[in-house]
Amino acid sequence: MIDLAWDFKERDVGYEIRRDGILIADLDASTFFYRDSSPLPGTHSYVFYRTKLNGSFPDGSDHVTSGYIQGELHEDLTWSEGTYAYPALNPVMPGVTLTIEPGVKVSAKTQTFHPHGLYGEGILKIDGAVLELTDLWLQGDGSEITNSEVLPGTYGIKVEADARLEGNTLGAVGYYFDITEAAAVEMVANVIQGRFGTSGSATLVMENNVLDFNVYSAFTLGSSATAVVSNNRIEYCPYYNGALRVNGSGAVTIRDNVFRCSTINRYSATAIEVNADNPGIIQHNTFEGPYAYGDTDDAVAIEINAGADIAVEDNVFSEWPVALRVNGGAGTFTGNTFFNNGWAHGIVIDGNG
Repeated sequence: MIDLAWDFKERDVGYEIRRDGILIADLDASTFFYRDSSPLPGTHSYVFYRTKLNGSFPDGSDHVTSGYIQGELHEDLTWSEGTYAYPALNPVMPGVTLTIEPGVKVSAKTQTFHPHGLYGEGILKIDGAVLELTDLWLQGDGSEITNSEVLPGTYGIKVEADARLEGNTLGAVGYYFDITEAAAVEMVANVIQGRFGTSGSATLVMENNVLDFNVYSAFTLGSSATAVVSNNRIEYCPYYNGALRVNGSGAVTIRDNVFRCSTINRYSATAIEVNADNPGIIQHNTFEGPYAYGDTDDAVAIEINAGADIAVEDNVFSEWPVALRVNGGAGTFTGNTFFNNGWAHGIVIDGNG
């Protein structure tokens, strides 16, 4: 079904609604809601007209047209044009594909009930859409979210199946952004503005993303499977626990990234923190530090608290009081370059390592 709602504006004397160019409703000025029970709302184009004393004029403001969606999706469906609103979770059933086309806005229109959004074992194909207060829970292999914007304030995003996210702006979620179970996920050329991570046995490939973090943000590799993080730019390093935390037992490859570690706390910033016994390589990264604010060991580019076999090779460290702190684990540190490190300590070994 499609619900159309609007507000009264000065000098309105009535309203007209046209579907696919055909007049389907001629309403007086006391009516502010109309429901069209078309079974496939995404296949129609709606235009809303305000009738004044001198004629009827189309109104294209996005609060006018909203496709109201509720219930299980058992057949393939495409949403195109307008704003699609819903009150709760909308499951996409196995074998079904929901396609959301460029220009569509999807909105829960309320924050009073969580979770609310799109989920299920079917496939989501979202391209060029805007998602407002819309939780995503991808449970079916083959979903793709591309060139879209998830506005800040979404309750959560969970990926439990093979998926690709490319070219999106992902605003800070309220509670969780988790890639989990046995999902194999590619994240390419996204702008990510809030915390997220992996868990379970999820496999992750991250390339050419911008992680636009703040003091509360971090990226956690917590999976028991492999992760490759390459050619990304991290725009902030929190002053606790690190911008990138390695907490899972899976092998990690962290290479060719740029960590731009400005911080609001002049004595603390951490780019990478390794807390798990796992093999891995940290290679060819550039660590731009917090400008060596003083003689302190608190700000550190890489801190290794564990790690069965971590190789730190051919990285560039600038403006860091400490480039590498080892509190435990084992590994190698070769071919790295230091410059403009001010009061730098270079390498600090505080534990068994």
